[in-house]
This record gives sequence, C-alpha cells and structure tokens, in this order.
Amino acid sequence: MIKKFDLPILIAGIFCLTATSGHAVFELGKSLKFKCMGELNSNEEAQCLGYLSGIADVMMEGNKINKFKACIPETVNDTEILTIIRKVLKDNPSNLHYTGSDLVAYAFQEAYPCD
Repeated sequence: MIKKFDLPILIAGIFCLTATSGHAVFELGKSLKFKCMGELNSNEEAQCLGYLSGIADVMMEGNKINKFKACIPETVNDTEILTIIRKVLKDNPSNLHYTGSDLVAYAFQEAYPCD
C-alpha cells in the first residue's frame, strides 16, 4: 500500500517520465546492429527480434514504411528475419546512420519483393 506521503512523489515521478522535450527517439542502424549482432538468446537479441517483428507485422498488413513495401509471407519466422537484417547490417556499414525502421523495411523489401 502506498503511504500518504509517497503519493505526491509517485505522481511527480509519473509526470517526469511522461514529459518529453519534443524530440523523437529513433532506433538508428548503429544501435540496431549492436542489438541484432549480439549473442544468441541475449537481451539484445530479444530487443532486436521485437523490433523486427513489429516492423514485419506492419508490413505484412500491406503498409509501407516510408517508401519501402514488402510482401512478407505469413510463414516467415524469427530466424529468417534475423538472418535477413544481420546480412544487411553487415554488408552495408555505411548505411548505419539511417533509422532502423528504414534499414529493416529496405531489407524486407529486398528479401520479400511484391510482384
């Protein structure tokens, strides 16, 4: 149970956590590479797979991410999408300054083009 004197501190903390400076935080290729190229079954790999799965889900519904469109089959699995993004991140180090969503969407478009 929250004590009466802790409640104002809790409320102030919530406001501090929800206040933003107006700048969006993006996953960049450099940080995505760190997460996706890490050890198997690590926290970083789990974060990477969550990020990739989210983008795959959006694209599987027929949505574009920026100018990229992919026709990802419903049978795709985590191992496949991880292999795809690892190859793109490894083969294109000069593109790591782009957003993670662009790099992943590009990778999916190349791997699963729409006819």
